[in-house]
Amino acid sequence: MSTTSPAAVPVAVQLKGSLLPCGICGVSVSGPHLQRDVTELTISAVDHPRLGVRELTPQRSLAVTRCAPRRRRLERARAAVDAFGAFASRLGSRSFVVDRLEAVLAVEGVTGTAVGLSSPRDLSAALERLNVAGAAALWSTRFAPVQASDARVGVANAVPFAHVGDDLRQAARDGLAALLRSRLLRTGSVTIPAGPPADSARRGCLLCGIERSDVWEALTASTRSLGGRPSAEPIEGDICSVGSDVLADVGFVGQKAMKRALLSALGVAHSFATDAVEKTIRGWGSMPDGTPANRSPWAHLDLEAIRRDLREIAGVR
Repeated sequence: MSTTSPAAVPVAVQLKGSLLPCGICGVSVSGPHLQRDVTELTISAVDHPRLGVRELTPQRSLAVTRCAPRRRRLERARAAVDAFGAFASRLGSRSFVVDRLEAVLAVEGVTGTAVGLSSPRDLSAALERLNVAGAAALWSTRFAPVQASDARVGVANAVPFAHVGDDLRQAARDGLAALLRSRLLRTGSVTIPAGPPADSARRGCLLCGIERSDVWEALTASTRSLGGRPSAEPIEGDICSVGSDVLADVGFVGQKAMKRALLSALGVAHSFATDAVEKTIRGWGSMPDGTPANRSPWAHLDLEAIRRDLREIAGVR
């Protein structure tokens, strides 16, 4: 049995020479990563929680950088924003969303559990449930703009995120648990996915017409945007989980969104241009009242003719 006590394990180390702390996890950084991401934090006050006051101080600068693992997570955040650009642009500037996602990914370091960012819905859910805890867990948050009472300049963590207390770790775990629960519900933990809500005006996805989906999202659209004849009355109904993800990425209902969802249903790579489907397609919601919902996506279209056109474009007979 080990006789090493927890107190024998160092939680902080002195920064020597040109070493800088990682602004995300707080460990000391040396080597080629040292100068790549140097940021100057501005400390404007010091927190005194026991006195219940914040003491304004002359502004000071504190240089931080990123360690190699946090640099890789930053690149993941950038890649996710670039992959779902239309959706991310609705949240703010690229740099703003990248910063928020980098904070979200800090939760991975705190909990040891990976956070998926493989769809616009993943980004939205992760930002909603993990951004606050992730931002609070950043090393730099302890110094700027207000220095925490127990934050010491000139030291770094001996291990990543050693500065994160029990309450904040629990908040990160709670947020991650909520995220995982939402993902389980979204991916269908029931044997037979449900149909649209009982009060839905139409009993299929307004885009592909499928009658069952693991997730439904309300949508109001014009008949013209769904490929039908213009009408003064909008169409109200719901869209399935696939349609919801596509609309979150594209940003609006129209031929581009519908053709992307159609190509996905046909098993065609997203890199295949949506304009390869030359004809105007109709979303199921623009079909006449009483049109039955589809047992499979886009069954109201002539899918064989569309497949034949795609094979000809690709040079496959």
